[in-house]
Amino acid sequence: MSTVNIRLYDLFRKDLKLPDAKAIEFVEAIQQSTVEEIKPLTADIATKDFVKKEISEAKNDIIKWVFGFFMALALLIIGTYFKK
Repeated sequence: MSTVNIRLYDLFRKDLKLPDAKAIEFVEAIQQSTVEEIKPLTADIATKDFVKKEISEAKNDIIKWVFGFFMALALLIIGTYFKK
């Protein structure tokens, strides 16, 4: 049990005068509902590895486009020399 759960347990047991079993059951219910609500939200969090992978892929795409543009420009320049 985490410190938050222990404090909730103590609060329910002492201040609200719930029996031990009911206090534990109530804390577990709160913990379960919190986990169920947070789990879908954490699926969209970008991790460090995910961001590195996306940057790497974007870098590769940019290199491909620059190389293709450079080759087309070079062929255009070479073609103008042979045309004369």
